[in-house]
Amino acid sequence: MSGTQVFLSYVDDTKPFVDEFSRHFFSLELDLQHLDRTIDAGEVERDELAKRIDAADIFIAFIGSTYEKDCANELDRRASLRKRIVPITLSQGGKIWWDDFKKSHSLDIKDQAFFQPGSSNWDTPDAQLVVKIRNALLEPVVPVGPIVSLKQMILLGHPKAELSDGVRQAADQLTEEMKASGATVTAWPNKWCDPDKEAALNEGALFVQPLSAADAPAYMEQPGRTLKYLSVALAEKSRPVLEKSQIMLWLPKGEQHEDFGKRAETEGEANPAFRIDTPSELSHVLARLLGRDKRGPVLTLESVDEPGNGAAEVRRKLPEEIFGCVRKYLPEENTYVEFPPSEFELLFGDIAGQRPILVAHDLKASANVMIGNGDPRQQILAKFTDVQVRADKILQAKGLRTEDVFWVACISNGRHGLPRSPHLPTFHLRRWIILELEYAGERFVPEEQSRKRLDNALGTWAQSA
Repeated sequence: MSGTQVFLSYVDDTKPFVDEFSRHFFSLELDLQHLDRTIDAGEVERDELAKRIDAADIFIAFIGSTYEKDCANELDRRASLRKRIVPITLSQGGKIWWDDFKKSHSLDIKDQAFFQPGSSNWDTPDAQLVVKIRNALLEPVVPVGPIVSLKQMILLGHPKAELSDGVRQAADQLTEEMKASGATVTAWPNKWCDPDKEAALNEGALFVQPLSAADAPAYMEQPGRTLKYLSVALAEKSRPVLEKSQIMLWLPKGEQHEDFGKRAETEGEANPAFRIDTPSELSHVLARLLGRDKRGPVLTLESVDEPGNGAAEVRRKLPEEIFGCVRKYLPEENTYVEFPPSEFELLFGDIAGQRPILVAHDLKASANVMIGNGDPRQQILAKFTDVQVRADKILQAKGLRTEDVFWVACISNGRHGLPRSPHLPTFHLRRWIILELEYAGERFVPEEQSRKRLDNALGTWAQSA
């Protein structure tokens, strides 16, 4: 299933409102996929609904006076995943319940009310308001900093008993490995889930919970278990800080649990994250998340996949020209990654934490324009918006900043209506520094003034890093 997947959580007596809301929300022009609540014969309802809740990009809860009775478990599961929730309150009673729920789960999410204050009845969905909600949800988010800026690591003992010998030894080894990165590790001893602990916490904590194979099934069933235990152990004033922290569930290599391992393949960067690394491997991941990974920068260049004999020469020469522009800012090993557009997520995800110099080009957009297909300015801006949105999703998932990447837009064959500026013109694309490419005898070469501007900006970025 492609597109943005949406799960609607509601009880039967609010279905008339949900049907009317859906009529305005879902549009044939937008790639929105409704994850249906209907369960096929033979499927286990609870398990199948859980899969759909987990898979959804957007979870909309329609919270009326009776929502708690049948659907609180759905919202509880979604909250444990720390993924996107959109609360729509349909009555004063639903609003009161939601406020209590978000407080108990340390959520900072404002609801959208479709009722008059004090009323137990909902208002008919207003088409313009529903479309406004939908458009806000689909607007690409360009973070100015990380969603979670991690500053400290807390290695947890067993919340209520004792870590097994093998898991304890792995935790001790992880502590030793982390010393090499210079990161400070705070250890909470066994039986830390104690309301008398009244622990204080600053935002930006990275909690690592080591698990044994025997522990794994409970955490598979309830991924938010550690979050609940932390809510017990923290002082009340520190609980909201959990929203700006991250949790990692770690099954050290050697502790075997097949289903946990499968989940780690897809949710290794989620919150909570599922990890099955060795202590040494995990220490590198943690160092990156805590900003202690000193490797990089890495030159990351979009490959030229246009057909034709002329493109073959460009494909061979363009990397050399780009490499020449940035060579002095790369480490001695001259790390270089070239990505086909279709494999961007895979390759960029591997090196996002190594201060990449991300270089994309407009060659395909320019070719389309030259044969009369489309407006040049719009084609180019759409191209770089697509790359940026895909990159931002990866940075956000890894807790990295947009400033951790240096963004280079190679513009060929003139500026196609773009203004004379060092940056791409629209506000959300201003992070991209333009490198103008001039066609000179079977090859593209950087325009001299453009190259100098790039060098100045890259030098400033390298010093700040």
